[in-house]
Order: sequence, then C-alpha cells, then structure tokens
Amino acid sequence: MINSNQQCTVLVVEDDKDVRESMKDALELEGYQVKTAKNGLEGLAALKDSEKAPCLILLDILMPAMGGREFMDNLKKDSALSEIPVLIHSSIANKDNTTGSIGFIKKPADLFMILQTIKTYCV
Repeated sequence: MINSNQQCTVLVVEDDKDVRESMKDALELEGYQVKTAKNGLEGLAALKDSEKAPCLILLDILMPAMGGREFMDNLKKDSALSEIPVLIHSSIANKDNTTGSIGFIKKPADLFMILQTIKTYCV
C-alpha cells in the first residue's frame, strides 16, 4: 500500500531481531519508511546521522549496550531530538519506567494499537 505515510519515518529500536524485522515489515506495509537499530546506542547514532527526524520512535526497554531508559534520557538532553515522540514497546513497560514517552504498549505486540498510535503522530 502506498499512501501519505510514505513521507513519514519511524525508528524502531529493538534488540530482538525477529520483533525488529516484524515491526519493520508491518510498518512498511502501511507505507511508512522505517529505520531500525538493535540498541539505544545505534538508535542515537541513527538519529544523529539522519537529515530528517522520524515522526516517532518505537522503543524497547531492555537492550544491551544502551537500554531504552538511558536512550530516553539522552534523547531528552538533546534539544534537536527531545521533541520526537517515543512509544515504548516492552514486556516490562509500566508508568514508572516510561516517563517522558507518549505511552507504552506491552509485549506481545498489539499491532493495531501500535499503528493507531503511530497514525496519531505521523501525519
């Protein structure tokens, strides 16, 4: 499907390769451009290397090298990146560890809820 979403990029930061690739495939089927990273360090590097900020970041919490909480803390310190909405997608997500995000969806994924949230922020 090609639609107006094709101008919107979503960054998926997820250490589980199967989950990361499944999210990428599902979002691309909806017409989004998708960048992926396997941890917070790669996610920050991808953001700094991009000419255009993504419309949303889909972020896991538990990852090697740099987890989601540390990624969020670094993101919020950078004025060029701090306004990018972050949706947490993690099995350990709760109100306490998702502060600063637009919300969280617990794994296993509810793809419909993820897509609805992305559509709200990526127009």
